[in-house]
Amino acid sequence: TESLKKVDGSSIAGIGSAEFTNEENQALVDFLKKRGATDFYYHAREVPNPSHDDFLISADKNPNRAGVEALGMKPLSVDRRYQVLFVLGTLSPSQVASLAFEKDRQVIFFATHQTDELEAADLVFPTAMFAEQAGTFTNKKGMVQKIEKAFNPPGEARTVREILEELLAVMRREAFKGAAA
Repeated sequence: TESLKKVDGSSIAGIGSAEFTNEENQALVDFLKKRGATDFYYHAREVPNPSHDDFLISADKNPNRAGVEALGMKPLSVDRRYQVLFVLGTLSPSQVASLAFEKDRQVIFFATHQTDELEAADLVFPTAMFAEQAGTFTNKKGMVQKIEKAFNPPGEARTVREILEELLAVMRREAFKGAAA
């Protein structure tokens, strides 16, 4: 949190996920707006030659692309001026390489699973996956679909909102201690 306090909000970007819930993406936006961030992107899993039909199966395999777009997030296009990136989910190896290996850039991931791509992260928070929390997705027709929690997350995994609320509380305590000193 100490290094985050030193970074201007215009140098922070949030990268949401079309695979995470509306609530997780909104929590990321809300948290980063409190830090002064104004740039929000999203990433989506792209499947080569996806199966689909005209009735039930969509070529877009992301359950929440419409949700992240409704939040005002733009497709991932990283500007080199960012010093800190908050990322929901995992990215492709080429995306991670372009993000993580810039000089003095910090990459913070919120991930449901350990992957090789996370080795490039400066910090990883273990998050609950969709079946481990209640929430909503917005489908390609714009309909909001509710999901219910099926079971508890393993280990130290928590929802993105819980993690960001705790991080904000820590930052406030540190700011209070700094002001009192």
